[in-house]
Amino acid sequence: MKTKKLFLGLLTFTVLAAASALFLMPNSQNDLSEIKVEHKKKDAKGIAGAVEYYHRIQADAISGEIEYDKIKAAKQEIKGLSTSKAFGLTWEEMGPSNVGGRVRALIFDNRDATNNTLYAGAVQGGLWKSTNGGLKWIQVPLAGNIAISAMCQTPSGDIYVGTGEGLASAGYTNRNSGAVGEGVYLQEANSNSFTIIPTTSTWEIVNRLASDKNGKVYAATHDGLKSTTDKGATAWADEVDNFGGKYKDVKCVPNSTMVVATKGSQIKVSTDGITWNNYVPVSSADRVEIAIAPSAPNTIYAVTADGGALAGVYKTTDAGANWTLVGQSGSAAFNLFGDNNQGWYDNVAMVNLTNPNILYVGGIDLWIGQEITPGQPYSWTKKTIWNADHTSSVYVHADQHVYTQHPTDPNTFYQGTDGGVSRTTDGGTSFNTLNTNFNVTQFYSVSAHPNGGVFGGAQDNGTLFIDGTATHSEQLMQSREILGGDGGWCAASMLNQEVLFATVYSGSASRSSDFGYTMQGPTDPSSTDTSENNEFYARKMNRNLNGAFVTPIALWETIDFPNSRDSVNYVADQDYVAGDTVDGRSAINNSYPFQYILTADLEQDSSVRIVDPIQSRFFVGTTDGIWMTKQALYFVNTTPEWSLVYKNTSGSSIWHIEVSNDGDNLYYCLGSSQLGRLSNLLEAQEDSTADAGSDDYVIEDNIIKTFSGTISSISIDPENADNVIVTIGGTSSNSIYYSTNATSANPTFISKKGDLPANTPVYASLIPKADAAIIGTEFGIFSCDNFTSASPNWTKEDNGVDNMVPVYQLYQMQRSLAWRKTVTLDQGNPLVQIYPGVYNHGQIYAATHGRGFFTCKDFVSIEDKHYDKVKNIAGVKLYPNPTVNSATIEFDLTKSVDISASIYDINGRLINEMNLGNLNGKQTATINTSDLATGMYILQVKAGSETNTTKFIKK
Repeated sequence: MKTKKLFLGLLTFTVLAAASALFLMPNSQNDLSEIKVEHKKKDAKGIAGAVEYYHRIQADAISGEIEYDKIKAAKQEIKGLSTSKAFGLTWEEMGPSNVGGRVRALIFDNRDATNNTLYAGAVQGGLWKSTNGGLKWIQVPLAGNIAISAMCQTPSGDIYVGTGEGLASAGYTNRNSGAVGEGVYLQEANSNSFTIIPTTSTWEIVNRLASDKNGKVYAATHDGLKSTTDKGATAWADEVDNFGGKYKDVKCVPNSTMVVATKGSQIKVSTDGITWNNYVPVSSADRVEIAIAPSAPNTIYAVTADGGALAGVYKTTDAGANWTLVGQSGSAAFNLFGDNNQGWYDNVAMVNLTNPNILYVGGIDLWIGQEITPGQPYSWTKKTIWNADHTSSVYVHADQHVYTQHPTDPNTFYQGTDGGVSRTTDGGTSFNTLNTNFNVTQFYSVSAHPNGGVFGGAQDNGTLFIDGTATHSEQLMQSREILGGDGGWCAASMLNQEVLFATVYSGSASRSSDFGYTMQGPTDPSSTDTSENNEFYARKMNRNLNGAFVTPIALWETIDFPNSRDSVNYVADQDYVAGDTVDGRSAINNSYPFQYILTADLEQDSSVRIVDPIQSRFFVGTTDGIWMTKQALYFVNTTPEWSLVYKNTSGSSIWHIEVSNDGDNLYYCLGSSQLGRLSNLLEAQEDSTADAGSDDYVIEDNIIKTFSGTISSISIDPENADNVIVTIGGTSSNSIYYSTNATSANPTFISKKGDLPANTPVYASLIPKADAAIIGTEFGIFSCDNFTSASPNWTKEDNGVDNMVPVYQLYQMQRSLAWRKTVTLDQGNPLVQIYPGVYNHGQIYAATHGRGFFTCKDFVSIEDKHYDKVKNIAGVKLYPNPTVNSATIEFDLTKSVDISASIYDINGRLINEMNLGNLNGKQTATINTSDLATGMYILQVKAGSETNTTKFIKK
């Protein structure tokens, strides 16, 4: 049983009061008051925080608005680029295979008589299909756009798929988190493929699609309500007397010609699809969601939101002539859109299949409204709890967007939410999440674990960790949530590989000492010391800290800290003489071993003070500035000592942090456009020299460049801290800048956009090797192999990755660490300890915003440094590497000797051992790798007392 330890984090997690989230409505069918609630942080801004973030990184550098025309033009230009590749990178999907993302479109396929085939559309994750009722999903390829926002099917079986999300902007402002669309796709009833309807190719946003009983299809777009009766072969008609404007909903009943559409607070109703009436049940509303009763088409419900707050639920039984208020606004007992007032974002309604007086409505959670007394307000019952334990029968992910009724069973319906797809089969009493292979997760960030695993922060899906040590094929892509809310940056320690760091929006960071099974918060809750004696509380927690929506952090570690002033006491386990090498243990960094050469004789049980070169430094960016602690791996201290290495007085937040490989320079983004640099970090070894408020502060702080537009990434050459890439999000003529003198007093940055189409929003970058760069953009991944030339040539590198998927962050494991084995004596008996190394050195990871994680192993290094106190065997080779079923090892011996080969997993566990016999000279041997799971392994070849250790990959 794991012990929960609470630690780090610069902001206290908000614990939602159960009393406000869990209340029992009259006539409730299940008692929610007994449900276990998880403590997950919910941002006070709700989705508005994410929308603001999207706007920052997508907005034009000059106008400050999202310029859709420029984005579309750049996309078209990219489609015409050469198919040649700079590196020919190959990407592999990593998952998660058990966590979904935002779903706004969900339909049954009426061509399947068993009613087991469904289609689901994710806002940036594409189109998916299930043939077993949602138990498992497969992706349906669409050429050109994966921003699915709406779907419908005609009675004859034609399926229409709309692209471009327009329901993710408060009050329909320019701040829109949805991707730009390219119109409507059509799969005809007798076809297996989807193709774009040319007459819709200029449409940017399709909020809803609907079909009446005659196959007339309606589209609610940002440029009016459109319709077609010939599958879009000719221009779509402008409905409602050619009224333009932003239509957010349109609904039909398949067995009727009834159609209802909404624009602002107006509800347009037509019983025949020809004549329209206009109704305004509530005077002010910025979004109205419609539901029509399948069993009584003249019964229509309108769920209205004004400024995101519930303005009321209205009902008509005469096709709109008269409306009755059945769900009152301003009631704590019917808090549909939550305290964040998100009715502009998550607003959905559906009438029961057979009972027109039962209405399902969704906002943060699902509610059921039922008529008790005709003409009177409904009784409302909350049926799901977003922050319940995920195993609870009433758990459904927060933010509900679409409901789909089973064609024949009134008790079965499906929900599309920010967390994928859920289902109830008992009328809303219990629910199951159905996300197997439904990888449409929207990640903000990505980091790698030294064991090859991956994790990152996702939109409304927390921080998800995929363990690289998984062996079963079905577990390889499965994730577990280690922190809730909207996740931010994260990191894993190479010195203690059970230590993970994760963040939640707006400046909050936490750590774990057990692979994320328990996360440690700001302070030990058992402590009541809030006085000046509690230095951590007095200096850090007693401030109004805040931070960027996607919280930046950085972890820097080394086993050879130059000029270290830290020391430890070494007690001899045997007699030593001057010149002997002993293994010391770091005091605050996982007791990690280091070698020390004794300068004098040392008797057993005697002690000597030796220099500790093992060090870690953990940085967090907030509105206050940049905080650093050297005790991030020291879990004995639940309140580590922090230094404010950069004091920010501007009021803006720190948006990015990158530390050079040598640890001496840190580059940061202040606000949106200022690039700052902290230098001389290696000399800041005590709080007196590291804290910006100290008279002995030795760190040099400079704003070195102000860019036009929002800085979206900072990348440092792992071999040279002078070489720095800065990318700019949004639309601009120049989006990639490079400096070769970034540590100088006056750095110069020059454009490296080269032939990358202008106005391409660039979000991520890295330098994988000399003269090379890789970037993540709104339209996927690009690379160049002549980056230092005057005009680099960029090529699309999407082999294995969805075409045009946004890539928000790239990460390469650029630090190496050898596998270590130490032997100490315990009462004369040898005690062997294994310290795993970094086994994915050079591997690249991509965080897509809609299709989860991808990885590239083309730059993986198989070179290693060896710390065993033995000589290496000359000329040992292993090939092919990566290997599949077998590998050949080649080695050269100077004398006849017994040879053995051992395979270890990345945690140092012995997997297989082979005796190769007594050999001499140049030799080869074959080892069987067919039984090994995919991943990284260590091969150790022993020749008498000599050994050689190397790494290899099993595919």
